[in-house]
Amino acid sequence: MPAKDKVELVGASVAGAYALEELLEAYQNVQHHGDRTKEHVAKAAISSAIAVGLFEMSKHDHDHNRHYDGDSDHENEHEHHHHRHHSKVPQNYCFDQPKRRGTDDWTEEEETGHKRRLVEEAAAAYALGRRVLGEKNHPIATVIAEGLVMSDSKTLDTGLAPAQQQHEGKDPSTPSDMSLVDEKEPNHHSEEDKEGISEELERVESSVYPSGLKMFSIMLGVVLTMFLVALDMTIVATAIPRITDQFKSLDDVGWYGSAFFLTVAAFQATWGKGYKYFPLKTTFLTAIGIFEIGSLICAVAKNSTTLIVGRAIAGAGGAGIASGAYTIIAFSAKPSQAGAFTGILGAVYAVASVVGPLLGGVFTDNLSWRWCFYINLPIGGASAFIILLFFQTPKAAKPVEATLKEKFLQMDLPGTFILMASFTCLILALQWGGVSKAWGSSEVIGTLVGFVLILILFIGTQIWQGDRALIVPRLMKQKTIALLGVWQVFNSGMFLLLMYYLPIYFQVVSGVSASKSGVRNLPYILGVALMTIVSGVGITVTGYYLPYMFVGTVCGAIGSGLLYTLGVNSPSSHWIGYQALAGIGVGLGIQVPIIVSQAVSLPQDISSITAIMIFFQTISGAIFVSVGQSLFANKLIQTVPLVVPGVDPKLVVATGATELRKVFDASQLPGIIASYMAGLKDAYALGIALAGVAVVVSVVAIVIDWRRLGEHEKKQMGGAA
Repeated sequence: MPAKDKVELVGASVAGAYALEELLEAYQNVQHHGDRTKEHVAKAAISSAIAVGLFEMSKHDHDHNRHYDGDSDHENEHEHHHHRHHSKVPQNYCFDQPKRRGTDDWTEEEETGHKRRLVEEAAAAYALGRRVLGEKNHPIATVIAEGLVMSDSKTLDTGLAPAQQQHEGKDPSTPSDMSLVDEKEPNHHSEEDKEGISEELERVESSVYPSGLKMFSIMLGVVLTMFLVALDMTIVATAIPRITDQFKSLDDVGWYGSAFFLTVAAFQATWGKGYKYFPLKTTFLTAIGIFEIGSLICAVAKNSTTLIVGRAIAGAGGAGIASGAYTIIAFSAKPSQAGAFTGILGAVYAVASVVGPLLGGVFTDNLSWRWCFYINLPIGGASAFIILLFFQTPKAAKPVEATLKEKFLQMDLPGTFILMASFTCLILALQWGGVSKAWGSSEVIGTLVGFVLILILFIGTQIWQGDRALIVPRLMKQKTIALLGVWQVFNSGMFLLLMYYLPIYFQVVSGVSASKSGVRNLPYILGVALMTIVSGVGITVTGYYLPYMFVGTVCGAIGSGLLYTLGVNSPSSHWIGYQALAGIGVGLGIQVPIIVSQAVSLPQDISSITAIMIFFQTISGAIFVSVGQSLFANKLIQTVPLVVPGVDPKLVVATGATELRKVFDASQLPGIIASYMAGLKDAYALGIALAGVAVVVSVVAIVIDWRRLGEHEKKQMGGAA
């Protein structure tokens, strides 16, 4: 069969699959009835699509006087025999002619346009089907039908009426009636046909996915917004001493960072649901707008409370930017390029996260700390304009249809605030314990108990909510997703911990300025950025991701261990090499959870699963940066009286890092710096522990879930979120 007829077969298969509305709807609704049911329904849809395609082709051949009754010429005899043998159309289906008018009345231009639309829909479904079936030699129609089963899009104008049952009481989805194709059946396409189909699909794929200037512009807009969010996580660190000088608010120092981290984490899943139920482009622009409003409030704040509120609002918008950026890339990039583009986003995140303190120091020293927030306004505006101009929501990202009430119920806003209340209690306990209040005080114990009880309430509501939950239990039940989520918490915790406490080593122990400490962080930032790109490309090319998780966490654990050995007089070769090793470890694995979770998820679950992974990544910052601060501050308070008698430990804690050499005299300074070093070692020890747990999780993943992308069975994926 010529390649062009194969393409027509593809289009007819698409039409057939869409005609089976009841079957597809049944698949969409099957969520909790077992993997066997879903597998049978999927196979039925695939088999039916191929049967309908062959039926339509037989009508096409009949119209051209090429019959399947032995009257065909000799050169088509073998092919027709193959059709008779493999394409028995189920007797419980009939197919009506188009209702608007028969195909015989179509002009050549109309028929050509109709076929082209079918092929374009086929290409989109083909790309989705390949995510599940991988590179295996499946019949092209099987791959496309698989993609249709994965997608809940109903946009194709096939011209076919829904299939009707001819025999009462007959179940059309019975596998025995419908299983007309074996997944292991060899592909009978000739090399010439395969090449023709491949060229046609490549041509259509290029029309489905943006490319050239348009893709570059979309990527630029996404990169700018991701840069701003990552920058805001750390830029305030070096500005805090000046902020506290102006607002006289030492007690609020912890909240300047935690308020942002907490809302970024808490609103991740909310935005993930938002991207599912509202247009992708509109939702992303809304997130940018909220982030900009929060940044403006911070920039013009007249007191500490206003600044904290602004940080929280910016974090809520930043959560939508982070998950939206990855979602836009998932739907805009060709499947063969998605890993590389995701790696670029990871590199931008890493670069901005470590450059933040450097820029914060420059702005604070030369302009004002308020410019740490003013800088977001023009860059955010430019990125919003680029997205508005160049990005169009693709058909595969079509919002799920639901009432407005149902959409907001799905976003589970009460769950978001319960989660925030829980972790607020934990952060308060960690900031108070052993520093401003005793660990045995009623306030600390009360907040810890409150954290546990409210967290239990949150977990209970998530189970009760089901698919409406922020963290959908159905998705977390998947072995791959659960392992990636747990691993992400510990690996990202190590990354953010080192990112916050390496600058303290340089500014206090080495005595350099905030700007110079950022320069000394370059080995860490370059290691993270370069290896993030390397791992993204490597996973895309090979399909293997577990080696990056394992090797990355091993390098991270060794790097953290070496950083623990740093002392007051350590040479530059030590802190350069140790940082580079830790950065390489972080970079190899930090984007793996997002790349893999998107690759093994249904299209309608991509935004939700992306939000869940970013939630784990950011909540680890809110938790472990606070734990690190608690370890650091407690050790500092314990050590100061031992090495510098007569110095009030609380005065040391309250003194800004850049002010130590101004507040304390030369005889006291060495002991205070040694106390700082002791506190930093406890923080770095936490990094070793986090990396160690991540190594264990990666080993468990290797033992029980060793597969390449494309080899994950469909039964792992569940239904729609």
